[in-house]
Amino acid sequence: MIGACLQALVAQDLARERISVVVVDNGSTDGTLGVIDTFREQLAVRVFQRPGLRISGLRNFGVAQVDTPVIAFLDADCLPEPDWAARALVALDTLGPRIILGGDYRIPPASSWLARAWFEQRSAPKSGSVGYLPSGNLLMRRAEFLALGGFDESLQTNEDAELCARARGTGFSVHADPQLAVVHLGTPQTIAQFFRKQRWHGSHVFRVFLRSRGRQNLKPVALAFTTIIAGGALPVTLAYAASGGRLEPASIAAALLLGPPLTLASRSILRHGRVRYFLPIAAAVLLYGVARAASILQSGRSSRG
Repeated sequence: MIGACLQALVAQDLARERISVVVVDNGSTDGTLGVIDTFREQLAVRVFQRPGLRISGLRNFGVAQVDTPVIAFLDADCLPEPDWAARALVALDTLGPRIILGGDYRIPPASSWLARAWFEQRSAPKSGSVGYLPSGNLLMRRAEFLALGGFDESLQTNEDAELCARARGTGFSVHADPQLAVVHLGTPQTIAQFFRKQRWHGSHVFRVFLRSRGRQNLKPVALAFTTIIAGGALPVTLAYAASGGRLEPASIAAALLLGPPLTLASRSILRHGRVRYFLPIAAAVLLYGVARAASILQSGRSSRG
């Protein structure tokens, strides 16, 4: 996907000499390096290979290779609009110092029902002051990034939420601009892809939650633990009911498991309409809860090991 990403950078409205591109490769085996070579005459692009580094370390390493006043983190499967960089520079000047700037991910055209349900219907595009921004589409002044200490390299995932929380604690503002949204080609399109990605993304969400004393990641952690409790209780209570016991415990467990997905789907329908999305949204939220529950259980096993 990196070819499409680099082509989108070639198409930026800024003069070519104002854009310096650093690609940090952590062990690709799919021809990525050969694709990058085809852009060397169109972009000032440099490639560094750092196999085994986590995303946070890759991003920090990339920043260390440039001396531009503004840095922009862009994942290799994301496509910015032609005015992305120019608009961001204007926004940073307008908003002043101590700003983290960025935008949402958009789904590719002809996406699956799951992608549409999860990414289009869950909320309105972020605008103005927000809690955090994804680091795959994040811009800020290089000096301010370095003063913050960069991304926490001990984190496998959720490094963006941790950076934004740490920055807000020192007086930064985190600002979302819908005009800076990028198309995310890596949007999971199948149930298996969605589950794997959400399970991986949740790897260190609970660690950041504990570190922030509950101020960060409260909703996903609460949903994960609700899913763990309800998912564990449901088969036990169903077996109890099947053996002649009361059905109420199983009903409570089912309500606890299905309540959040159905509630969030109802809220989305009330906000956006499109009643046909009710069941897909509920299914996506339930799958998300199961994936995040799995990541917490997996991290718990890893820490005990």
